[in-house]
Amino acid sequence: MLIESAKVMLATCCESDPPSPFTNKFRFEIIFYRVVEMQIEQCEALIHLRKLGLFRPAYAVLRSLLENMTTLVWISKDVNRYGNLFEKGKQPNMRSRLERIGWQEEYERTFSYLSGFVHTAIEHVEDYRDYALSEGALFPEIVPDAEYYAIQTDEGQLVPLAIKPMPPEKISSLYAPYLEAKTFDIAISGLWKLYKGVEGQASWWPSDDTLSTFSMICRNNKELAGKMLWESQPRLF
Repeated sequence: MLIESAKVMLATCCESDPPSPFTNKFRFEIIFYRVVEMQIEQCEALIHLRKLGLFRPAYAVLRSLLENMTTLVWISKDVNRYGNLFEKGKQPNMRSRLERIGWQEEYERTFSYLSGFVHTAIEHVEDYRDYALSEGALFPEIVPDAEYYAIQTDEGQLVPLAIKPMPPEKISSLYAPYLEAKTFDIAISGLWKLYKGVEGQASWWPSDDTLSTFSMICRNNKELAGKMLWESQPRLF
């Protein structure tokens, strides 16, 4: 599972020396390790929410994972200056932080999208449900937990509408690939920037099987691949 792999990568960083921008700067080394610890907890939360099929709260946690990784990469650009701003709670807004680390496309593509699961966004209140108009029959098939309405067309005809809960398998097929891939994407893309593009040499670098799984998911879903940071960064696989 890619979320588990992201957690392992982050945990390995906590057991190793910090990235060079943080080295020999004790106060800021502590910040690095503490923020990584938060990300590990967030990955653990994502693993549990994924197993329970609770994707909307999982997507909300995913936004926090992105914010934490962005903050670390931003601090690494000028540890003395940005680390002090972070300590004082005066870091710039999320759009600015993303722009400063070269992830400006992530604001609309990922942060704003995931914010809809943190706040009450109308486009997500009907997630997990299927809408079905039944024009060929007076009444739709009756199933437990569904909602039934009569919708009037422009011609004045009443058409039955059924709003049915999606089965767990369909919910997972719609929401799990993005959750898995994006969690891994944030972890590997952020660590790649923090450790200055080291590939295959760092102790946290993922296994070939994990990289192949991530690559396969992106190859098989071009729309999903277009939402990944790693697809726009140089890489060896």
